[in-house]
Amino acid sequence: MSNDESDFRFRRETPPGPRQPGEHLWTFVRGSDRRRAELRNLGQSGAEVRLYVNDRLVSGRRYASRGLALAEADAIRAALESDGWTRGG
Repeated sequence: MSNDESDFRFRRETPPGPRQPGEHLWTFVRGSDRRRAELRNLGQSGAEVRLYVNDRLVSGRRYASRGLALAEADAIRAALESDGWTRGG
């Protein structure tokens, strides 16, 4: 067995660190239901908007820039407001 093969067999990956929460954008409530949006910065890869329903992740979409991600989150916010949802904490 060569040294390269031996090194590969015993190499261990570093465990991932704790997940950093995203930037809270808004939360809406209607009755006992909640909708929440979070923005995650992906550095040079852009940004991701994550949508949660009752604290459960239901959707995540990556955008080329923070501006595009915020525009999409704003469009979703407007749709929720027009559908009767109210801002909540």
